[in-house]
Amino acid sequence: MVSFSLRGRTTGWLASLLLLTLWIGCQGSTPAVDDDAVASMPNYDTNTMAQSIHERVNSEREAAGLSSLAWSEELAALSRAHSQDMVQRDFFDHVNPDGQSPTERGQAMDVSCTTIVEGRRAGGIAENIYDASAYHTRRTTTQGDETSVTYDWKTANGLSETVVQGWMGSSGHRRNILNDTYEAQGLGVAVSDDLRVLVTQTFC
Repeated sequence: MVSFSLRGRTTGWLASLLLLTLWIGCQGSTPAVDDDAVASMPNYDTNTMAQSIHERVNSEREAAGLSSLAWSEELAALSRAHSQDMVQRDFFDHVNPDGQSPTERGQAMDVSCTTIVEGRRAGGIAENIYDASAYHTRRTTTQGDETSVTYDWKTANGLSETVVQGWMGSSGHRRNILNDTYEAQGLGVAVSDDLRVLVTQTFC
């Protein structure tokens, strides 16, 4: 069983952040996607993207005078599982269709987090999630009876930057990223057949 024990500056809002249920980047209805569009989508290396987001998050922390977060493979596995689950079961939420929160999903994978809040032990895994489109624009062209659709795809680096800047532009997600009591993070990225890139970030 993997267990993290963190001791740091106690703050009044830390407990609520452990079960943070804010999210950004949710897409509206996705246009119909055909097989050609899926085939033309870049073959994103999701592990490399996760590491890129990890590094960008640490750059934001360092710019704020905070220490870098260590990479936790246990938290990364938890994050990957949630991103893949959101793709497979087509939902976007911190709580999965089985009613499990990030902390409960962590317990199911033998990953737990214990933090000292105002002198008392508190358990919980904090989480940010992001839902990004894999493309900038979608163009439909009709010539006679023929209709073609082309996509202006985002690069892996561009998507990684979009995710981190999106989180940094949201007060709740930014507080998670710049929380000086966290010591480790894990990230998981999954790509769906409807051209979405789903990212989960867990902290402890």
